[in-house]
Amino acid sequence: DCIAAVLGGRKEYLKTLKSCRGSGTFFLTPMWAANWRDMAKSAGMCADPYDDEMSKFVFEQVGYNTVGKIDTGLNYERDFHQKVEEFAKIFNFKIVDMNGSPKLIEKCYQEFLNNVVESD
Repeated sequence: DCIAAVLGGRKEYLKTLKSCRGSGTFFLTPMWAANWRDMAKSAGMCADPYDDEMSKFVFEQVGYNTVGKIDTGLNYERDFHQKVEEFAKIFNFKIVDMNGSPKLIEKCYQEFLNNVVESD
């Protein structure tokens, strides 16, 4: 999953989840922050991505109250910080800053390329 990938893998993801100490945390990478409404619809959270009340209801039911703002170190989405703040304001979530990295994704991609070259 994209969150585990930018956090460094499964072990780091579990470590991050444990560090949240029971606080339901919804993670936002730059891509998620820019597209959270569409992603919520795709995930089946709501039929209308602009129905904030339904999304609030779903988040409350599953216990989310925090947004983990994962800075991946990549600057491909404009206004990342503002979009996370908007999301947190809509849902009354506190923001927790987290560091991420594309290193695991780059490593997997390089391994894939190496395997393609070797199989030719």
